[in-house]
Amino acid sequence: MRIIEDCKAGTFTLVPVNFGERMLVRKLLDTVKRNLKYEYHGHAKNSTQENKALQFNVGGTPYRKAIFYNGKKLGIADGYKGGTNFRVRASDEKSRKALGGMRDMCFFASGGLLFLREAQVDNTRSIVCTGAFCKSCGSPVIGLVAARENLICGECSDGKCEHEYKKTVLLTPAFGLIETEACTKCKRMSPAAFERAKQTPKLQRLAEAQAHLRALAANVHCFLGRFGDDLNMSVDEAVALRDSGAVPERYKELVATVPEAKAIFDDIAKDFQERI
Repeated sequence: MRIIEDCKAGTFTLVPVNFGERMLVRKLLDTVKRNLKYEYHGHAKNSTQENKALQFNVGGTPYRKAIFYNGKKLGIADGYKGGTNFRVRASDEKSRKALGGMRDMCFFASGGLLFLREAQVDNTRSIVCTGAFCKSCGSPVIGLVAARENLICGECSDGKCEHEYKKTVLLTPAFGLIETEACTKCKRMSPAAFERAKQTPKLQRLAEAQAHLRALAANVHCFLGRFGDDLNMSVDEAVALRDSGAVPERYKELVATVPEAKAIFDDIAKDFQERI
């Protein structure tokens, strides 16, 4: 699928590039309804780091059920009953970058894609979708701003928001998890904080975020500790975290119950992918 990311318009456009994708788009467009949600359901089973594929469902009913083995609970299985399941896989390098932004938005903010309209791109029926709508002007927005507590587009943030900056921790597309100064209303970083973030090494940003979270979340002290404690794992554990996102056994319960800890492990995994 060719994926066109337009941050200014607040849209992703899905352009099919082969017969199977054209049939899928045709099927999805047969149930045209503005704001119909394509629910995000994680990476496809055959998704790889080099060839990622995202799963979505439209029209189905979500379910969650516990999995037991010999009377012991192993975990939770979830999915959708009914509806249409489909995958979105990028067809080129530019689309892969857009797919990464789409995944971060769906996972951290919107939970899926909202159908906007049908479009013709290179004489091909295509789907235009977004993540949410600005609560000030109603314009489509994509990215982490699509989170329910944000929902303010760039134009409204620049022209209408009376910024009130406060030190906090944000999960950002550009800098990952970071301690920064951000507006309490529109969640945008202050210009000075943005410039500082560009000059600060990634691991230092992560350390500062951990120190901030340590002061806020007493129940994650066993993980956060001093800077460097998060990297105190075996080579096998580091490789498993890098390749499959597998959290070390001693931290699994913590990650399952504390969102901040999970965000930190996700960020460390991305850092490992770049460094080892």
